[in-house]
Amino acid sequence: MGEDLMVAIETVQAFGSVAWSDHGECGIAFDQPLPLETEELLQGKVRLGRGLPLDIQAVFDKWVLGSGR
Repeated sequence: MGEDLMVAIETVQAFGSVAWSDHGECGIAFDQPLPLETEELLQGKVRLGRGLPLDIQAVFDKWVLGSGR
């Protein structure tokens, strides 16, 4: 923990450090707060990485954008 890192996914480039680690997953404390749209983009990438089907991902995206509420 505490190890410095850089997250680079698509257009996102953010610096931070490992805040916690457990069972192959970790949390990141970013040096600067992430803008909401950047946070949502990263959450979507994590969901895809966890293997959610694309149709379920689309439902999440509609909800985030407000059209599925």
